[in-house]
Amino acid sequence: MGKKLVSVVVVSRNAKNTIRRCLDRILSQTYPNIEVVVVDSSDDETKDIIEEYQKKSNFPFRVIHQEPMGVGVARNSGIENAKGEIITNVDVDVIIPVDFIEKIVEPFNKSDEVMGVQARYLIKSSSDSIFTDLIVLHENITFEIPVYNLPGISIKAFKKEIHEKIGGYDEDLKSGEDMPYWKKQTKVKKELEEQGYLFPIVDTMTMEEKQEQTFKEYWKKSMWYGKPLANLKYVKADLKINLIKIIGAGYITLLPFVILIMLIHGFLLKYLLISLIPMIGLFSFMLYRAIKRGLVTWKIILLPGIVYYKSFWTFVGFVRGVI
Repeated sequence: MGKKLVSVVVVSRNAKNTIRRCLDRILSQTYPNIEVVVVDSSDDETKDIIEEYQKKSNFPFRVIHQEPMGVGVARNSGIENAKGEIITNVDVDVIIPVDFIEKIVEPFNKSDEVMGVQARYLIKSSSDSIFTDLIVLHENITFEIPVYNLPGISIKAFKKEIHEKIGGYDEDLKSGEDMPYWKKQTKVKKELEEQGYLFPIVDTMTMEEKQEQTFKEYWKKSMWYGKPLANLKYVKADLKINLIKIIGAGYITLLPFVILIMLIHGFLLKYLLISLIPMIGLFSFMLYRAIKRGLVTWKIILLPGIVYYKSFWTFVGFVRGVI
């Protein structure tokens, strides 16, 4: 059985700060049968960096330039133009080990029954900023793809026909395109597993290495996360989780104002305590998760601040999307 061609699809837009590290690792892969497909919508020097890497690549390297129409459109374009039987998406802020492709493709090369492989996902900080460290700590505690019910594990490579069965990414969603795709993907995965096909977990990972985040960058990103919550199609993709996000962000955002009103109007202490029960439950759960995942650090005491900051701007993004 010959070595299958793997298409590594990268979507970029104004990613000059991370694109080099991403492409360095892709071009250093030990697996020989790779093609690189970059879909770029940049209007800064990112496109020049990509052309530089295209010239020095030992692998086939194609660049698709298109207008910025959302990540879903770009991902569909990259996958549809990929020549490989196996597809793996690598985000521009993600670093992969040099043997990543070799490990994820091994099950495919051993058996035609393998339709996809799963691997771990890790978030790290490359910054000395406490604010960035808190963002990373929060995401590592809370990160979980609910459709797989495994913390930090998701499908990292799949046969192209799975993408076709799913119908691709929803191009109506300018952001938040991943969740509906994951839901459809896990449905297809379950159907194929019932037919005897395999989706093994391989011993490798992708690592998102966050650079220093400013307060402004993070509130913009949080608003970007909140905007799809105003899209009914997106919310329906995982109704329970998305309703929790909306209600949770609203509750956390409004809680200080509610407490202030209660204090001004002299409400009894018991009503104040009742209003805090969900918040106490949330941070108790986060502490439990941190202990379980070996993430205990003194910075946990600062987590309420980052949770409020993210929730506030996520809720603002949701409200803006509604109106």
